[in-house]
Amino acid sequence: MERVSILFKYVEYVFELVTFYWVEKLMMFTKALQFVEDPDKPTTSYKVDALAIVKTNYREFATIEASGGPVNQDRSHTLGDTEKALLEGAEMLQGTLQQYLDASLETAKKLKFYTMQVIVYFFTVDRIVLIEISVYVSNFKAVEVRSARWPFSWNSVGEYMHVFELVAYFVKQLHEQEEVMKLMANEQRGVIEVKSTTVRQWLKSTAKDC
Repeated sequence: MERVSILFKYVEYVFELVTFYWVEKLMMFTKALQFVEDPDKPTTSYKVDALAIVKTNYREFATIEASGGPVNQDRSHTLGDTEKALLEGAEMLQGTLQQYLDASLETAKKLKFYTMQVIVYFFTVDRIVLIEISVYVSNFKAVEVRSARWPFSWNSVGEYMHVFELVAYFVKQLHEQEEVMKLMANEQRGVIEVKSTTVRQWLKSTAKDC
């Protein structure tokens, strides 16, 4: 995790778009979603190895899970972290949707959240998005969009090109998602008229269909 953190601390310092919190950071969206579901039930929260918060609106955008290096590898831990990471991404998306209920569903489908995982030599990035299967059915889709092999010796130092490309991709997505969030905020406030189905209308139709 020390090698990974250096790159993202650089991103944080240079681009000033996101703040990274390291070592067992609590995710707030998890607690918020549980409270909405049952206000009387005690809430719990995921603890992640690193959490990326967008500075402009304090929005959870990405998580990082370290599942062991090349010497210390536990398969059950790795599989558990992979499942946990996918759930983290889905909850970041759900939490954001609940704050923009009057934005259009079409804009909401442009939202992207990211979960990253370090597994032995490999560093992977998964993208979590909302997909509409039908008028009444939507789901979350996770796709691996980038991966890189982390160099642990001079013989593999060329692998850093893939690592740097992965980081560049992350920065590009930060910029693009800022524009999506501005559009959603303007739709939510009524600055931009929404003529199509809103997130609220979609959720109501989904609940009725269930």
